[in-house]
Amino acid sequence: MVSPPVDAVEVRLNIDQSFLTQEGISGSMTIGSHTTLLVDIFQLIQQIDPNGFGQGQDLSKEAVAGKTLLLAEDSEFFRDKVKALLAGYGFKVITAQDGRAAWDILEQDSGKIDLVITDVEMPNMDGFELTRKIKEDARFSHLKVIALTSLSSPRHMEEGNRAGIDAYLTKFDTQGLLSSIQKGLTQDVQKILP
Repeated sequence: MVSPPVDAVEVRLNIDQSFLTQEGISGSMTIGSHTTLLVDIFQLIQQIDPNGFGQGQDLSKEAVAGKTLLLAEDSEFFRDKVKALLAGYGFKVITAQDGRAAWDILEQDSGKIDLVITDVEMPNMDGFELTRKIKEDARFSHLKVIALTSLSSPRHMEEGNRAGIDAYLTKFDTQGLLSSIQKGLTQDVQKILP
């Protein structure tokens, strides 16, 4: 259905979502001199398996009602996708582009955040450092922290365990994310680290 990869380049995302959009395509951008369509992995997987991104997941009304989640993610693409998914379940989602920004939000709104979701690899302050700061601060140590990351080696998971991360998930494990959120909000989360 598509041609094989031709090359890999690192570019700053500047996605045009107003032109060339369709189901399974999140937008387009110019890379080099070529207009490139960007595949929306979330929509494609949802088309193949409607339950693949948590559509069949039941969240109790008590777990969702009035709850505010803080999402620290440096990728705008994933930040927007995860925020939209969680907002669709009724959560209020506050986003931060890195751990430093998330920490600043926590300090400004110390009583408003119910759970933290963080990427691990981010500039300025990574998810491990953010988690350590949360767990070491009496104002926030009660908060459950869920890592949502592409770094899933045993070494990274062990570092997450030492930092105090309560659940360590890969970025496309939406059902695991929803389940961990429900457990975390009901203070029933169990560490799923080695």
